Amino acid sequence: MNCNKPGLPRAMRTVLAAAGASVALALVGCGPAHDAGHTNSQAAAPAEAPPEKKAVLHVDLQDGFSDDAVEIRLGDETIYQRDAVSTDMRISRADAVQVALANGKPALTVRLPGRQIEASMSLEDLEAPIYIGVSVVDGAIRFKVSEQPFGYM
Repeated sequence: MNCNKPGLPRAMRTVLAAAGASVALALVGCGPAHDAGHTNSQAAAPAEAPPEKKAVLHVDLQDGFSDDAVEIRLGDETIYQRDAVSTDMRISRADAVQVALANGKPALTVRLPGRQIEASMSLEDLEAPIYIGVSVVDGAIRFKVSEQPFGYM
């Protein structure tokens, strides 16, 4: 439905026509005299709150992986589990996973069951988006935090 209420600027009438009367009327309304002509199907819908933006966690498996079984957990949830993960020595990258952080920032845990090593880190003080590189160095898991995506050539 187009809203051609006198006194409404032409630009706003264009927005009303483009957005659909029910959405636009919720924003500006046409006034009581004009609103009486709207049917229920044209009634203004209540405005919805914008969806909450979720932080995204990016985990890159980098150096030191050699045919390893790898498990990554975020709190109690397993977000990655693969066998035979190996680093591509040309680019120092083995694999990657990304996941939206739904509720808070639980601890990130990386486990290599075949080597019997595990390490965890807190994500609490990190600002989104979160980029974490994971490497195996001298038999231990090491984390590297970055504000930017990791580059691979």
